[in-house]
Amino acid sequence: MHVVLLDVDGTLTNTNHIDEICLTAALETCLDLPGLSRDWSTYEHSTDSGIADEVIRRVHSEPPDQVYGEIERVYMTSLRLAFSKNPEYFQPMPGARMIMSDLLWKGYAVGIATGCWRDSAAFKLHAAGIGHATIPMSTADHHIDRRNILMHGIQKCRERYAIEHVDSVTYVGDGVWDVRSANALGINFVGVGLERRRNRLIEAGANVVVESLEQVAPHLP
Repeated sequence: MHVVLLDVDGTLTNTNHIDEICLTAALETCLDLPGLSRDWSTYEHSTDSGIADEVIRRVHSEPPDQVYGEIERVYMTSLRLAFSKNPEYFQPMPGARMIMSDLLWKGYAVGIATGCWRDSAAFKLHAAGIGHATIPMSTADHHIDRRNILMHGIQKCRERYAIEHVDSVTYVGDGVWDVRSANALGINFVGVGLERRRNRLIEAGANVVVESLEQVAPHLP
């Protein structure tokens, strides 16, 4: 059976911009550490938990457990407030509302593998009107490294769809970290992006980059 894993921010939901604002604001507020980079590629692990852990350790050599929960709480509050004021920041990417059901109908095992924390991923998908209740999801709650998130996503698909043999795995994403993680694991990658993002994905090693999710299916095994 062929497995297809999809990213969330910038792939299923058009939320890269608001995510960067809300997460950096939560970190700066909770840690009193202004001027943080909003370019996730500058962090060792471009995941919510990875970025939070890296920044926290700039302040605490032995971080107290409660600081992680406080940052996530402030972050989620910021996301909800942003949605209440500017729902246009939480739009689905073109084709996002249909791609998972379409791929399931075609016989693919479909999962979500994202660098978001689970609550933020679920909130963004719901805000964008993207149904995902039956789709297995691997998130930054499980691992800080995206490669491990992908491996966990594959395992969740094996369990959810009772897969005896995985014929192929394809990751669909929009970030350079998505390309690098897929290549490191030796799995297929389909990038989604226009112009500048497309060029960055190709420079990072992507062989296939499409303009929208509606163009993904022809590039799957």
